[in-house]
Amino acid sequence: DESVSIKETDAPEGFYLDTKKDNVLSGVVNDNNSTVLRAYFARNQYTVTYHYSDNNGPQKDILNVYYGQVLPGFEAVGGGEPVVPGKEFIGWSQSENENIAPPVVMPMENVDLYPIYEDIVYTYVYDANGGKFTDGETLKSFVYKYGDTPAEFNEIPVKAGHEFTCWDIEAPATVTEDLTFKAEYSIGKYTVKFVDSKGNTLYEDTFDYGEKISEEYIPDGYKADAWTFENGVKAEFPFVLEDNVVLTASEDANIYKVTFLVDGEVYEEYE
Repeated sequence: DESVSIKETDAPEGFYLDTKKDNVLSGVVNDNNSTVLRAYFARNQYTVTYHYSDNNGPQKDILNVYYGQVLPGFEAVGGGEPVVPGKEFIGWSQSENENIAPPVVMPMENVDLYPIYEDIVYTYVYDANGGKFTDGETLKSFVYKYGDTPAEFNEIPVKAGHEFTCWDIEAPATVTEDLTFKAEYSIGKYTVKFVDSKGNTLYEDTFDYGEKISEEYIPDGYKADAWTFENGVKAEFPFVLEDNVVLTASEDANIYKVTFLVDGEVYEEYE
């Protein structure tokens, strides 16, 4: 009679002979050229190790997974997404140094997985806030990565009638978020001077940029329509102050006619 048997090495790939089961691993072929053998095979288990960092520092979680089983996601270890400041998690890799996609199902070996990140970029915006930079632009933008040292920004915006004083916030030593810096200004002060036809100062005072200069500032005894700017243009009141101004009276600016009446009739006139 012929003997037949099943060996442990006959297990299919990814399986092993479960010796705890009621196996019948050998027998003799009977007169009917048959026999019954019974073998129980179990799937091999391998480990999936997730290497990552979270708010508590470096972590390592290990799962036991059967061969051929769909690889469990990171949520199986109770995790959300690995956290690294300034980086965005985009997936897992079988390598720390390059992007090698994880297997879909468990292979016949242990698997180590490492998180893949992309740098988050942050933008610093300098807003001229009603002014302009030397190239005519109103905004200047710079892109940085988390932890970068921002470049020193020395360009000063110009705003008509104002003087730049500072940026509303100070740039931090390292980049950790998007920031917008707004220019702050002090309003300009300008002088208005009234002089007579010989250049003698009649009245002088300082006003804010954009203030309206009305007839109330004209020196007593002078007409409103007898003043010219330094460029020779006749002044019209009120006007908006945008620079230092010198107003010069014409020679007849303070000449008035005096009329004497007697019984309602003009008796004499003088200038």
